[in-house]
Amino acid sequence: MVDFKKAFDILFFLLNSNLSVLDILYVLNDLKPCCRITLSQDKLILLKNFCDKNKLELGLSDYKVVPVSNRNFSESYKRVPLNFEINTKGSFHVYISKDQEIIEKAKQFQNEKNSSAFGKLLGYPSCCCNFFSNNESEARLSNMDFTFFYSLSNQFFNFYNNYSLRSFDISLLSHFPCSLDCPNSLRIAKERSSFIKTFNPDLASSFEKHLKSCVFYTDSGIYYSSDFSSNLFSSITSLEYNNLFSKSINSNNNSIFDFLQNNKNQKLNLKDFSQEFDIIAKENSKQKNCSRIFLFN
Repeated sequence: MVDFKKAFDILFFLLNSNLSVLDILYVLNDLKPCCRITLSQDKLILLKNFCDKNKLELGLSDYKVVPVSNRNFSESYKRVPLNFEINTKGSFHVYISKDQEIIEKAKQFQNEKNSSAFGKLLGYPSCCCNFFSNNESEARLSNMDFTFFYSLSNQFFNFYNNYSLRSFDISLLSHFPCSLDCPNSLRIAKERSSFIKTFNPDLASSFEKHLKSCVFYTDSGIYYSSDFSSNLFSSITSLEYNNLFSKSINSNNNSIFDFLQNNKNQKLNLKDFSQEFDIIAKENSKQKNCSRIFLFN
């Protein structure tokens, strides 16, 4: 029987990432058939030892990857040959599964750039794989950010589908949901939350606390408050938030952060506030569509 608490601690010491560790544990507990993480070469032996002890198969990409940006939802990488610039270490894409054949298929699909088949092999819902595949080319122009492809009829969503805090190492999903209302993603997130509670209830509680948040999303940074209130059922929707976490790709430009800080602890008209927020965001962006506000409960 696997001691998942011990396994979590061992892997976190090695990977220093909740989400990478959890992805491996999901495979170990049969919650997904395969996962892919990014790992530097100097840590491969230790991860291989963990996999061997827990009867997991491990495979490496036929190339290395180097980061080209770290923006909002995901880190972006470019592939380089294994012998690329001897002074540049680079990292590997590491595939982990209980089945070596699945690993070989995952490598094949990724080499063929068949993102839909690759996603389905990793256990992602077909609807989300199709969404990713249909928007992938355009998303590559904005560092693989799919947020602005969502067609939103409202701003209120279930916290389980809150994917926007991955850059804060907080999420119950490994994939971009096709919508923030996606029922298949919701089922996966709930299943994972229940699993995390069995071996690390503090982490599960922390995830829930932060995922239940008001997210101020821009193409130049993510800001969120885990202490907010909104009168959802009123004719005029208000918003009040009392703390603020941020991650910006442009530390020299704090106008968005300052705007959000100045509006803390105030009862705001959500519609008017959203319009002001959009104006500030556009001043820091070259894109027309560059801001969203999401409320997760």
